[in-house]
Amino acid sequence: MTKLIDRLVALDIVERKTNPDDRRILDITLTQHGKEIFAERKNGVAAAMREYVSSYR
Repeated sequence: MTKLIDRLVALDIVERKTNPDDRRILDITLTQHGKEIFAERKNGVAAAMREYVSSYR
């Protein structure tokens, strides 16, 4: 898991933040770039599903 998170951090998709309540915990959050990628992919998947479903009418 650490290697995957390292790669996502290097690609500026996620960032690690120390949890304010427990410094032993690292919170992994999407960066702005990561949010944009997620939004692009989410819309693409939704469009593909609509197209697929509409072919059954």
